[in-house]
Amino acid sequence: MNPQYIYLVTGVQIDTMSQDYEIIDTRCFTWYTDIEDAKKHPNECWVDQRGYYQYIVIERNSGIDSMPEDLTWFVYNHENDKYEEIDTPERYKNTPGFTIG
Repeated sequence: MNPQYIYLVTGVQIDTMSQDYEIIDTRCFTWYTDIEDAKKHPNECWVDQRGYYQYIVIERNSGIDSMPEDLTWFVYNHENDKYEEIDTPERYKNTPGFTIG
């Protein structure tokens, strides 16, 4: 099978105390060939890191030299210990490439 896209799942730490909301850490965890499988990852595929990354972003990518597109964002909710899908934060709507740091 040769998938048309892969979906890269990346944890993102943002310094919410700074005025710039600087990205201070990213880590690409894995990739999937199906978006629905990728969306399950934040809440089903953790060992001991749930909540370490404030955000999880899933980027659709069609190849090594292409820019990621169609970002799907999740934010960690401490009250229910789950990541919840959110709209892309305004500040990062034009910021692809979280998987490359």
